[in-house]
Amino acid sequence: TVNALPIVDAGSDVGICLNAGTYDLSTQTTTPASGGVWSGPGVSGSTFDPDTLNNSGVIVGINVLTYSYTDPVTGCINTSTINMEVYGLPVVEAGADSTLCNVAGSTFDADGLMGVSPPGGVWSGPIAPYSGTDFIGSDGVLNPEDYAVGTYTIVYTYTDNNNCTVSDNVDLIVTAPIQADAGQDDAICEDSVLYTLFGYSPLTGGIWTGPGIILGTDRFDPQLAGGPGVYTLTYEYGVQTCRTTDDMDLTVNALPIVDAGSDVGICLNAGTYDL
Repeated sequence: TVNALPIVDAGSDVGICLNAGTYDLSTQTTTPASGGVWSGPGVSGSTFDPDTLNNSGVIVGINVLTYSYTDPVTGCINTSTINMEVYGLPVVEAGADSTLCNVAGSTFDADGLMGVSPPGGVWSGPIAPYSGTDFIGSDGVLNPEDYAVGTYTIVYTYTDNNNCTVSDNVDLIVTAPIQADAGQDDAICEDSVLYTLFGYSPLTGGIWTGPGIILGTDRFDPQLAGGPGVYTLTYEYGVQTCRTTDDMDLTVNALPIVDAGSDVGICLNAGTYDL
């Protein structure tokens, strides 16, 4: 007697992300529904593990798995295979750690961190040990003023076209801002050459702006400013959320009108002349 082979179908092909954990092969719609044996790279019993590091033979790409069934009456064996495709993971970077200041009214956009990739992910956090209620928006916008000084870890999560999800963390170091101080108001005469501003702090790292300021310096030219008048000059220190400013008024006073009168001629022996 020549017995027919049993009808065996391993079900549909499967795609799985590299970091998805084990896949339960018993959930496959097989023919027969039970009684078969699975084999192939990454298979243990009825589970498949896509972890390429811990499972010899498993590759990123297509792995062929075999479903074998023995007919209990005839002893005839037949097999069917599926393609178990392991999807590689996207490379996700949350960017470089960043320092920001809890200045009132400031906002911080994590999408602007250097090195964030790929675009299109979502933000979350801060994560534990943070126990507050002011979380970053999924669009990456955060209000630094809501956070005390400290280090906070936020998470960038990206999902690719294969529905594989990878996250990366970045630390935000929240610090108190260094307040710019432009110093006291002052006054000079219009014939001053270059006036050097003083009494401001911090002494280095800040930027002066305003009429009459020589670009990139702390010197003021009254002629460049436009002559006599009151000029508001701004001292700026820090960048982004750590940017603070302070103003001072510098008054340029007009010179008094002076006339020495007419020229005079006097004899050598005339004695003193009352000016």
